[in-house]
Amino acid sequence: MSSLRALSRTLAVAGAVALLAITAAPAHAVDAPWYVGALKLDTAAQGLTGAGVKIAVLDGPINPEVPTLVGADLQVQEPSLCFDDTGTPLPAATTDLGPSNPTDHGTNVASIIVGSGAGYAGQQGVVGVAPGATILYYSVYSESAEGEGVRCRAEDGSFVMLPIHRAIDAAVDAGANIISVSLEHAGSDEFDTAIARAFREGVVVVASLPNDASALSVGGMPADANGTVGVQAAGADGSIQNKASGQPNRDTSADVVAPGLDISVQGNPATGLWSDQFVANGTSLATPLTAGVLALVMEKYPAATGNQIIQSLIHNTSGDPDHEPARDPDELIGYGLLSPTNLLSVDPTKYDDVNPLILKEAADGSVLEPTYDQIFNTAATDEPAGEPDAEAESSGTPAWVGILVGVLIGGVVLVAIVVTVIIMAVRKRAAITKQ
Repeated sequence: MSSLRALSRTLAVAGAVALLAITAAPAHAVDAPWYVGALKLDTAAQGLTGAGVKIAVLDGPINPEVPTLVGADLQVQEPSLCFDDTGTPLPAATTDLGPSNPTDHGTNVASIIVGSGAGYAGQQGVVGVAPGATILYYSVYSESAEGEGVRCRAEDGSFVMLPIHRAIDAAVDAGANIISVSLEHAGSDEFDTAIARAFREGVVVVASLPNDASALSVGGMPADANGTVGVQAAGADGSIQNKASGQPNRDTSADVVAPGLDISVQGNPATGLWSDQFVANGTSLATPLTAGVLALVMEKYPAATGNQIIQSLIHNTSGDPDHEPARDPDELIGYGLLSPTNLLSVDPTKYDDVNPLILKEAADGSVLEPTYDQIFNTAATDEPAGEPDAEAESSGTPAWVGILVGVLIGGVVLVAIVVTVIIMAVRKRAAITKQ
């Protein structure tokens, strides 16, 4: 076990998760959420819906009956990977909603991928960016407790680290093209084995960064895993979110920035009403949005491998298409702002079939997790880690970029939250390397 992981485990409650920061102000119905126009999705997608692409979503319980998810190709894997205190497996799908049952988080994460936009009476529901994609949904936590984050019980009733590794194995077995995780935990040897297998088989893993990271903090798995796409959240002007201190949410694992601030979501745990809407902020939303955009690219270019999709992602952020990747030295925006226009205009098969985010060794000498050898030494890691229980069309610069220096001087200040669940976990870094 690395020293980074040991430190991570001392800092984190087992399985703590980055949930949406939900404001107290109700959202109003609009023609379309800001991210649809800002990303120029209508003109960039040109009818693409993500059809034929499987996105595994690893989160908590989900309500598949909210209007925006009705009719979606949402395949909820039953039962949950968690149990109740009697040892009975819990359902992954439920309409329950409350402070100790944050079903709204996973519901909104799935909705921003495949949501139709249908809402309750007089409402616009959450609009998905890839409504034709298939979601393989895995519930890896079951409850939340104030001050303790979200939790998962084992069959013996004890609380255990979130079984993310088991869901990853199940997703790979089911043929997932993309795995989207808006959760964080401290990592484990089983997790390293599972995610290494996913990378070896060409699965794209996108994961949320902490919503309140610092330059010196130990972050969280899976976003910090060697080879994962770490997603930062920004608002309509391109400014990344601020930490509670008011400073930009700097994170050394940021690879790409996507819309994640001021987004209307469905369901209020405080009232238990699914018809309530609120405005949310966080990387939990930016991550599935990124996964959905990558699904559009996979649909358009089915011959491209997962590795080539990641190559295209970092070569085709905002600005000119097909540029040389360059990381932000201030560790705020990674390789830049997500640009569907650029991504969909360039055939990814032109790039090397190599995950550019997998390092052989870290520049600072720290231990990478998983290591390069773990990922590519198939003799050592072939077996799954564990069985699961059951505007200008020609421009590639998104309209939401605004004044990019806003990233350096501010962002959207997170306001009073209805529900917050804290998070933690360990660091990776990216460079182009060959197997």
